[in-house]
Amino acid sequence: MRLTFTYIIKPNKSQEKIIKELMWHSSKVYNMLNYDVKEGKEKINANGILNVEGSKIYKKYRKENWHSEYLHSHMLQQIILNYIGDYKSYIAIKSMHEKGEKEIKGKPRMPRYKKEDKVQITVTKYAK
Repeated sequence: MRLTFTYIIKPNKSQEKIIKELMWHSSKVYNMLNYDVKEGKEKINANGILNVEGSKIYKKYRKENWHSEYLHSHMLQQIILNYIGDYKSYIAIKSMHEKGEKEIKGKPRMPRYKKEDKVQITVTKYAK
């Protein structure tokens, strides 16, 4: 069982600058992965195991993406897992729409690109 705590923080100016920089790099990684999936450069199996797919993409992005140099490994993993979860939700809703289920009121769209101030960052206890 994993516990999650959500805190409302009041950072000072230097902490706020660090958080904004982390959010910027996180949004760039999310958006690059989103672009790669849309262009067909990266494949995500809708029925695959989340962690296995995330680890394949993680290894690639850790080596090739310069934004990952500024992110802690757990933070990068969480960004990738968040995108894979968003993409799998899109696939599930798309298949429901194609079957003609009445709960879906419009054509679903792929995950959108994230703005740098709207991305969620996750900091684990291992990030020191």
